Amino acid sequence: MRKLLVITYLFASLSLFASQITGVAPSYAGKTLVLSTVHDGWGATRETLDTCTVAEDGSFTFEVNVDKTIQGQINLGLYNGVIYIEKGKDYSINLPLRKEVSRKQRLNPYFKQQTLLLSFNNLPEGDINRTIADFEDTFDSVWVDINKNIVTTEKIDSAMTY
Repeated sequence: MRKLLVITYLFASLSLFASQITGVAPSYAGKTLVLSTVHDGWGATRETLDTCTVAEDGSFTFEVNVDKTIQGQINLGLYNGVIYIEKGKDYSINLPLRKEVSRKQRLNPYFKQQTLLLSFNNLPEGDINRTIADFEDTFDSVWVDINKNIVTTEKIDSAMTY
């Protein structure tokens, strides 16, 4: 009886940390998507979190067990999709249209995939993905103003307090 209770507790505790990432992307039908993360910046040790094959209707689902917030990455051909995954939260994402890397790009030693923060459906107000996207939008507008020499201390202060 005690062993059964311990096993039940272990399964229940694992499901508390489970996050589900779902979406529909018809242009990826039949393709295999890999959700991975990089643990350290020095060695760029990449760990595969989950792999799924996109159904014919374009639907896909990732199941991820995390105990802290991590950055997930999905190789989308020309793009590298980024999502920040929090413990126990579910996400509904949208993928861009699939664009394969051309032969010319593969042979170019300076080619790099475009990093793209994925878009979401019904993301709550305080979610980390929304906070990061809002910060990047504010930073980009200030950066444009700096390049055009339209910088004021008020704009810098408003960007810093975000």
